[in-house]
Amino acid sequence: MAFTPDGRLLASGGWGRPVRVRDVATGELVRELRALGPSAYDVAISPDGELLATASRDGTVGLCELARGKKIRTRKTGDAAARAVAFSPAGAVLASGHADGVVRLWETSALNRLSELKINSEIIFDVAFSPDGSLIATACGDGAVRVWHAMSGALVSALRCHTGWATGVEFSRDGAMLTSSGADGAVALHDVGSGTYVHVLRSEGGIVNAMALSPDGTLLAAAYENGTIAVWELATGGHEFWRLHSGFVNDVVFSPSQRLLASAGKDGTVRLWS
Repeated sequence: MAFTPDGRLLASGGWGRPVRVRDVATGELVRELRALGPSAYDVAISPDGELLATASRDGTVGLCELARGKKIRTRKTGDAAARAVAFSPAGAVLASGHADGVVRLWETSALNRLSELKINSEIIFDVAFSPDGSLIATACGDGAVRVWHAMSGALVSALRCHTGWATGVEFSRDGAMLTSSGADGAVALHDVGSGTYVHVLRSEGGIVNAMALSPDGTLLAAAYENGTIAVWELATGGHEFWRLHSGFVNDVVFSPSQRLLASAGKDGTVRLWS
């Protein structure tokens, strides 16, 4: 899922269905982006709110105009699934993470390939840019979070932080902290400069499928395979558990205003929490 920068719209993907864009205030369907095909693992919206990118099960990376749903271009580099997409903070570069262990960097306007980051055939489950666009972090199938220089492609660090695969990764707004989630049920907080652990959050929810930091960096939400959502207050370690989905919770994302948290479940529903 992804909110538009103004928080008015929410886009979501799903198995065997097109990306759907809904009005957050009313819940009404605004449009379906059928031109990009079904079964998007991930969606991202550009910083200016004009473009939507998808990472699809068949390996396709797609780009369309959000307002009209008009396809701009798609790229397919093989049969390995595209698992994640992320725009750079300036919006000029799109990163896609793939099941063949490659992060591909694309020039956004025409989806021309710029470079590749290769990770020894480990599945890339998530990818994120640092707020200044200088670093790219990847959540990998071997449980490591790898941090790269965006321009040179040089590996900065490999944080061995999870047992099993790492499922999600995100930078804090100031770029000083990196958060990651994993199949071991842990959400880890790292100092970007030193690469060391700051803190580890755990619950009884089992595998963490995704996590999200609030815009102001005070809250962290985690989506678990047992249907639970955990919301942590990072300063105190206090947390709440919510359970309204039937089956896995696949994704969570905060709205830009931080007034809402959206969750997507295997039960086919997208839910908004205040």
